[in-house]
Amino acid sequence: YLFFPMVILTLTYFGFIEEEKGRALGWAIVIMNIIATVIYVLFPVSTYWWRQELLANKMEGNLFAETMYFYYENETSFNCFPSMHAGMSTMCFFTWYQYYQLHQDSKTRNIAVVTFIITAGVILSTLFVKQHYIVDEIAGIFLAYVVGKLVFHRSSAWQTEQ
Repeated sequence: YLFFPMVILTLTYFGFIEEEKGRALGWAIVIMNIIATVIYVLFPVSTYWWRQELLANKMEGNLFAETMYFYYENETSFNCFPSMHAGMSTMCFFTWYQYYQLHQDSKTRNIAVVTFIITAGVILSTLFVKQHYIVDEIAGIFLAYVVGKLVFHRSSAWQTEQ
């Protein structure tokens, strides 16, 4: 439940308050999604078959298990590699961390730490509910880091402020 608020708050802050930095963040997200979409088309990965095995052997009387069965029955599990849950979360953390590197204040540090904790939670939770494989998560983290590093490096807004 924290994934969407984290993404929305990050995009809102950098879109309206730090507009130049937000423009670079926007391009990084667009590039990351284009790369992911190309991979989804050329190399489709799914956890569908794994889920079907779980659905064939349901545990009865377990509220959590029944909730997950409902989720598995109603959510398509395609476009898993790279994980954009991991990618977008990592991009949010990377953005706040880079912002902290420029501003070095406790408020920004705290936001970066909270964003890191949420990012770790998002990544672990998508593994826990069998939405992604570990390699999907690693690829999403790697994609966000590389694209963020390249785009932010090319953006004058993310260079050391005087």
